[in-house]
Amino acid sequence: MGTTEERIRKLVDENLEVDGRPLGRPLDINSSLRDSGVSSVDFVAFAKLVAHAFNTSFSAEDFPLKTTPTSIPLAS
Repeated sequence: MGTTEERIRKLVDENLEVDGRPLGRPLDINSSLRDSGVSSVDFVAFAKLVAHAFNTSFSAEDFPLKTTPTSIPLAS
């Protein structure tokens, strides 16, 4: 199992289509997922996927649309 950052990066790469990011170019994990072109429907589905992958839960208020991959609220 990789680091939290590696796991989140992999989840993004496997599950989200990010506008303007050519294949093979690393994701900027400090940019907002919403600003990267992720639809609100995909964003909600991704939040659920992250919660499941990290065996945690959070509300919509904890996971706002401006969330960046590095600021996902994961329990320690």
